[in-house]
Amino acid sequence: MDKCYVIPVQKKCNADCLFCISKTRDYDKEEEILIPNDKFINTLHLLAKRGVNRFEITGGGEPFLNPFLEEIILLIRSIKPSAYIKLYTNGNILKPIHGIDELNISVVHYDSIVNNEFMHSKNNISLDEKLTF
Repeated sequence: MDKCYVIPVQKKCNADCLFCISKTRDYDKEEEILIPNDKFINTLHLLAKRGVNRFEITGGGEPFLNPFLEEIILLIRSIKPSAYIKLYTNGNILKPIHGIDELNISVVHYDSIVNNEFMHSKNNISLDEKLTF
């Protein structure tokens, strides 16, 4: 089994999903964001040496709110070219992003209205838009 490293890139979200584990966190206190600095680069080199080959990018919030997201992904890819990179998103901010292998969009119901009610989505993007992205 490949070793996996989960990278929380953002402690802020543009939804308020009823089922989210992050409800136990206090987002109003402080917004934390992963910045691709020397410490992060050194951590990636260490993980590569230890045989980590899978990276799951999630938030504790919404990864697409991190302005450095693509830079973070490209750093992973440059340090570990064979890495499998998976990204989790609520799908309310979808934009082309290079370097990922898998995009997971949270959906709780097939009906867009019900889905947006569960997610307390501020963007109200339809499921068709999310799934055809």
